[in-house]
Amino acid sequence: MPALHSCRQEIRIGGVTVLTSPDNVADLDLGNFAYISCDPSRYSGGNIDAASLIRTAAQEIGGFNPANDPRGAIVLYSTTSDYCSFIPDEDFQYQRIFTSTNATDAAAFERGLEDDQSDVLTTIQLDQSSVNGNNINTLGPSPTTAVAMIILYSITGIITALFLIIIVTGAIRAHRHPERYGPRT
Repeated sequence: MPALHSCRQEIRIGGVTVLTSPDNVADLDLGNFAYISCDPSRYSGGNIDAASLIRTAAQEIGGFNPANDPRGAIVLYSTTSDYCSFIPDEDFQYQRIFTSTNATDAAAFERGLEDDQSDVLTTIQLDQSSVNGNNINTLGPSPTTAVAMIILYSITGIITALFLIIIVTGAIRAHRHPERYGPRT
């Protein structure tokens, strides 16, 4: 997957947003924003899935050379999840693919595009505070040092308890069988 832009780079992309489906993907123009759902339920029963739609849209809005037009992008959205995860094939070179980060906002924008039949000019403002092309943290925030200390103390306590159990067991055996361990003087 091509590397995404660094967190410090400012990105400005603008274009006409088109609510893209298998029915209208061929009508996209160079520089359009293809607003594509990544919900699998949107593609049930059809001949095309989200990945195929994304590939076709990339060819329509700028080919695989982002230098063709400084406008346009693919914006993935989901109405059931807060973001979309798209892992392209090795030969997929289109780099301006973004995802919405809020299912409620994505659904509201989708309804707005469905209701408004005129061209909707859109500019993307990126929040790249957590963007890294290869590391998507789906496990939540990293644990704090307090969690590490709790784990450390728990392990230390278990080892200490086992050590004390071994000592007490040995003392009891020595008391019960002095002939085996020698007399006490």
